[in-house]
Amino acid sequence: MNTNILATCLGLLAASLTASTTVAAADNCAGYTVEVGDQSIIVNDNADEPGHPAIGTCKIGNGMSGTCTYRDRDNDEYTLEWRSVPGAVGRATWEHVGGTGRWTNVRSSGWTRSVMVDRDVKVSRWGGDCTKTTAE
Repeated sequence: MNTNILATCLGLLAASLTASTTVAAADNCAGYTVEVGDQSIIVNDNADEPGHPAIGTCKIGNGMSGTCTYRDRDNDEYTLEWRSVPGAVGRATWEHVGGTGRWTNVRSSGWTRSVMVDRDVKVSRWGGDCTKTTAE
């Protein structure tokens, strides 16, 4: 994984992103992802949240869905599945489908939308409900 490219993209995002940062009122988490090829970095608007930042790999299925698996700074891993929203270019929904360590019992889901696409680089805004549930 080329973390230098991802770090550079993240810096460019912070310095130049001019898209709206509005999230839905029901969202209790939000952030950005920067993808370069199949590599991705995800950041949370709240830097104190667990898993900020996390670096991972994404696999696209049929072009309308895929999975991304991230590893956070504590070496815990989580996987998100996403699906394109039919008829809404650049928009998708996501759902947390598994993880290790702190991510084992997380149940979260939300939305994502592309805010910049330039050749191999894609920047997306995301938000959702990141409520954690613990196994009883």
